[in-house]
This record gives sequence, C-alpha cells and structure tokens, in this order.
Amino acid sequence: MLLALSCCSAVAQTDEVAIRQIIESESRDYHLDPDRKVFTTYWHLTADTRLVLTDPTGTYAYSGKDLQAFVDKGEMPPANNAVSEYSNFVVKAGGTIGWATFDQKSTVPDGKSSYTREFRCVEKINGIWKIVSSSVHNYNP
Repeated sequence: MLLALSCCSAVAQTDEVAIRQIIESESRDYHLDPDRKVFTTYWHLTADTRLVLTDPTGTYAYSGKDLQAFVDKGEMPPANNAVSEYSNFVVKAGGTIGWATFDQKSTVPDGKSSYTREFRCVEKINGIWKIVSSSVHNYNP
C-alpha cells in the first residue's frame, strides 16, 4: 500500500512538472512566435476550449474555434518578444486532468512590464498535456 501511494505521488509530481513546463513554453512561444503556429500546439482547440482575457480594453471570451480562426487569419496580436517571470505557481494533477494558477510578469525589450493573474486547465490527451481552458487577467501591482 505504501509503495502504491509513493508511486502515485511520484507520477503526480512528474505530471505537475510537465504541466508547468507546458504553460511556460506556451507563454514563451506566444510572445516570440510571429504567426502563432507554435503557440497553438500547446492547446487542444475544440468547440469546448475556452480563453477568457481581461485587459485594459475589456473582457474577451473565445472558444478554441475562435482562437484557431484568429491564428489562421493572422489576426492575433503581433509577437512582442516579452520575457516572462512567474510567481505564486500552484499546479495540481490527477489522472488526465490538471490545473495551475500563477502570477506572470511579462517584460518587453523596451523595459515595459505587464502583470497578469492566470489560471490554466489542462487535459492529458494521448499522453501529452494540452491546455483546454485559460483565464488571464491584467492587474497593476
């Protein structure tokens, strides 16, 4: 029994590390990928996928279908080459579902920074963690 518990705990820790890596990679590629083709590889884009974004211009909600259309049409915001730093990262995983919350500071080359509080829901699909829901909210520190 103790061995099984230890095994499952190790799997969860490995999944939690993988989830954090997917989130950090997705953010990095969002900021660097000029056509957003790499950015979308971290997502499982279906009609059920959701992205909610609150920024100074308003609150926006998109489905996976919307995101794919924006990428396909080249309508995503241009890459800004920001470098992101993370704090307050909490990741949980169980089976094929996981989630993470964190604060992100993104700094563009001219030194200007933006701050967001973020949530990601991920699903393990064919053994690979994919983002299925994201909630991003700008704030002033």
